[in-house]
Amino acid sequence: MKHKILIISMALLMFFLTACSSTTGSSEASTDTTGTTTSSLTLSFSTDFESDTLGSTLPTGFYSGSFADATVVSSNDGYPAHGGAQSIQLGDTSASSNSKLVRILDGGSSTSTATLYTAGRIKFYAYLDAECGVQNNSNTAEDETQENLYLTLYNNGTSSGNRVIDIRLEASTLKLQHRTGAPTGDLTYVDETNAVFNLENWNEIQIEWDDSQYYITFNGTQYGPYDLLQTGGVGNAYFKFGQSGLVTTAKAYVDDIEIYN
Repeated sequence: MKHKILIISMALLMFFLTACSSTTGSSEASTDTTGTTTSSLTLSFSTDFESDTLGSTLPTGFYSGSFADATVVSSNDGYPAHGGAQSIQLGDTSASSNSKLVRILDGGSSTSTATLYTAGRIKFYAYLDAECGVQNNSNTAEDETQENLYLTLYNNGTSSGNRVIDIRLEASTLKLQHRTGAPTGDLTYVDETNAVFNLENWNEIQIEWDDSQYYITFNGTQYGPYDLLQTGGVGNAYFKFGQSGLVTTAKAYVDDIEIYN
């Protein structure tokens, strides 16, 4: 009798342990390096620019308006590229404008009517050439320390009042920076002290957002969370190089863009 009781007790114990293990496993959610849940995000757009025509100023999948003035270049001609042979070159040779590349997240044709995503992720690689860190004496003609690479995520439109997230690679301090404050006005860029990039190297950057905050993962290290400049969702991704009123021979490059929502 005691032998039967022992067998039954052991069976009940094994059943209890199995049930607890199954319950624990089913409650786990998949995460990425930011620590935020990403199980509901899917890849909606990606490009390595390999299929784009060399010299094109409008790569496939980007906004066809006046902002699209970036150029497809090749490593076969001595330009940097990440992974493959082609990338996007961004320059600033005009005092009245600078180089921009805009992706409407839903693939539409109007930045002002873009679908807004309250959760998403964008990943890309960025490269700044050595001239970006060269100091010049003129503040009105050429000053490479002002030639920074920006990525701004907007809602509907691409004006200052539409900013949701705004980061830049600051050439003079070699730091990743992010904006704080309201979407309009003279906002402050804050250094991420340990997020140092090297000129003439590819840097991996990822931004992930939800309906109230975002994280930045820079070369494998996570920073954040930070508050969004405003809530409501992201509709447009806007790469920019340079400053209005300045010109430079310095160049930045972007490659291997992935967008999830």
